[in-house]
Amino acid sequence: MSATRLARFNLAAAYTEFGTNTKFKFTTFGGSYDFGIAKVSGLYSINDYSPHKQDLYTIAVTAPVGVGSVWTSYTNASYKQGNAVKAVSGDSYQLAAGYVHNLSKRTALYTTVSYIDNKAGANFGVNGAGASANPAVVADGRSGGVDVGVRHSF
Repeated sequence: MSATRLARFNLAAAYTEFGTNTKFKFTTFGGSYDFGIAKVSGLYSINDYSPHKQDLYTIAVTAPVGVGSVWTSYTNASYKQGNAVKAVSGDSYQLAAGYVHNLSKRTALYTTVSYIDNKAGANFGVNGAGASANPAVVADGRSGGVDVGVRHSF
């Protein structure tokens, strides 16, 4: 184990509220623990725009592989409101995985695969491809995608 390791455990929280009569409130809690062989992280968020409320949670694992890293995640979105507005109703989950191959300290190749499954009237899509996208994701439909790219930090 390296003597330069500073932190294995991280926690974060945030809250924001805005609006005049009806307030939009966003609360999020996150944390991670680096086991050395892999880092496990979790995130829980609440979007509250009365009377609409959406709970989201994500669980992810990242592991080093040679000069790169492989990761996978599971996200669940749950909408809670008895008289649901169609545009914001429904539940869904997303499975995603990827690989990052570092070419240098500032340049990397990456690829990601993602799959979203909607329920209860939701129409979330990969890369924001919801009802207004072309092609649209139908209510209770599925969406998936693959990307490949190069990342360079300046």
